[in-house]
Amino acid sequence: MSNLMEFQLPSAWTVNELLEHPDWIIKLTAEEIAELETALQEHLGSNVEYQDITKNQFPLPYLSKKLSYILDVIENGIGAVVLRGIPVEKYEPIEIKKLLWGMSLYLGTAIGQSSARELMNDLKDKGLKIGDPKSRYLNSRGAAALHSDGYCDLVMMLSIAEAKWGGESEIASSVAVHNEMLKYYPDFLKVLYEPFNHKLPDRHQGMMEDYYPLPIFANYQDYFVCTYARYLIEDAQNYTKAPRLSEKQKQALNQLDELYNNPKFKLTFRLLPGDLILINNLVVLHGRKEYTDEATTKRHLLRLWLSHPKSRPLPPEYSIPYRNTAPGSVRGSSLFVKW
Repeated sequence: MSNLMEFQLPSAWTVNELLEHPDWIIKLTAEEIAELETALQEHLGSNVEYQDITKNQFPLPYLSKKLSYILDVIENGIGAVVLRGIPVEKYEPIEIKKLLWGMSLYLGTAIGQSSARELMNDLKDKGLKIGDPKSRYLNSRGAAALHSDGYCDLVMMLSIAEAKWGGESEIASSVAVHNEMLKYYPDFLKVLYEPFNHKLPDRHQGMMEDYYPLPIFANYQDYFVCTYARYLIEDAQNYTKAPRLSEKQKQALNQLDELYNNPKFKLTFRLLPGDLILINNLVVLHGRKEYTDEATTKRHLLRLWLSHPKSRPLPPEYSIPYRNTAPGSVRGSSLFVKW
């Protein structure tokens, strides 16, 4: 394929390079924490729903500059940042949601995360196993393989409580893995630029089939794009009449997984309570390890999916999951994505 190229980008990092990068962990200052708490004060104890709070009602004149910088790092820099020091221990769950929502207003536009269109999800074990029809990754304690989330540009996850055992977060640079494949497995990389059929969880308006084609890697207008959720590819094979994967497609996926899980590329780490991780969904994959909770305290994260004004253009075939492909547009789909 003629458009195969090495992407020499800040987001093409190995684990060691990321750990040494000054933008990987950014700490809130005492002044920024005070500003955040002041903005939250008028919403404490009020009946206003978090999603009804507007930017004008949550002023962050100084912290907003740091959030703008982080957004640039997410889109044009390393693609993943941990913002450390949010005082989650001081507030009730609904108040933490208001706090996270207020910060998100300075980063982009929240989009629905399922057919129910909820804007914020609690990632907490509800006693369901992955594979249970009622289970989603977010409400089980099972491991989640590295993946992209559904049709968003930016994933935000705020850690509120840790598990007793396990539950470590994982991330890997899709750009670095792509470049490694180009160097050592170019024939497989060519295959990954071709469409793979993904299961359509809800029938998409105007589509006759219950699956849709989407390449894992794309080079569009010289922008790198990666969307990878292998479970959707396997679901298309198991639950639809999609054409069967070729042997070379299977080999390419297996090689891709092997590289993503190589310690050179996959960082495993713990999110501390008060850590907010922000991830470019088109550049960095994320996952987590299986975990066990305390009897009285459960591992708990809050998740938002955002579109943001600095986002990249997407190839036309991405209109099925993302709907809007223009740069800076508000994404969104009627698809239900179970992650």
